[in-house]
Amino acid sequence: MVALAAILWGLWPLVLGSSGLSGRQSALVVFAVMMLPAPFVFSRSAWRDRRATLAVAAVGVFDAGNAIFYFSALERGPVVVAVLTHYLAPVLVAFAAPWFLKERRSARAIWASPVILAGLALVIGPGGAELSWLTALLGAASALCYAGLLLCS
Repeated sequence: MVALAAILWGLWPLVLGSSGLSGRQSALVVFAVMMLPAPFVFSRSAWRDRRATLAVAAVGVFDAGNAIFYFSALERGPVVVAVLTHYLAPVLVAFAAPWFLKERRSARAIWASPVILAGLALVIGPGGAELSWLTALLGAASALCYAGLLLCS
């Protein structure tokens, strides 16, 4: 099931790219599809724990931001820039986890981050086109939301 979800997530640009929908509309379609099994999964007793309900709400907000920014990035510029900047999320989690989750700081993440950022700068291009930078900012905002989602989960 997880592998199928990952494959479908990777195919969204192909499915929605030719639809003519905006980034926000694409995110709405994605969430509508994801909500289909909700009536069969949730029960009333699941909502009694306020802390868990707030955590689910936070995850929902971060997930919505992730989808909106990601699909807006795909809409505005090169797919490679949108996807690679979205994949900054692991770097953000590696740096934020010691503060939020009290995990040990990773020396690998510290050493790898400049290499990752340099590679991303090469993909965007020296003095990158304005469209690429807007796409990169939207993709990075998506990564920030996805990192928030992971830290709240």
